Amino acid sequence: MPVLGDTWDSLASPYLHYIIDETVTFLRYHISHATACTALDNFRDLETAGLLICHSIDKDLRRRAEELFRQYHDQKFSFTDCTSFALCQQRGLHHVVTVDSDFRILGFLLVPYDVSLQES
Repeated sequence: MPVLGDTWDSLASPYLHYIIDETVTFLRYHISHATACTALDNFRDLETAGLLICHSIDKDLRRRAEELFRQYHDQKFSFTDCTSFALCQQRGLHHVVTVDSDFRILGFLLVPYDVSLQES
């Protein structure tokens, strides 16, 4: 789940290690080991090129994710979703590049569904 700020000035997208973990695991179980390895290579190449910023979960971010997970007990958010929500909140982000409509529940705008990339 890449996230963007309020402007399109930076092409680098912050990701959490959890997102890479979830993506690679999904590909491994549902597609193939080779596809999962290709995804790992692509994540590494994007990070090397400065197009992906991979964040670890620190204690404060994990606590906020736990709060969100408990607060939204009526939703089917994964804990990984909650860590992403917490990161977006921590960084003051409002736009998220994702197909996961759960982000709307917390007030985020989805790119490209809610916001076009041409807007500034």
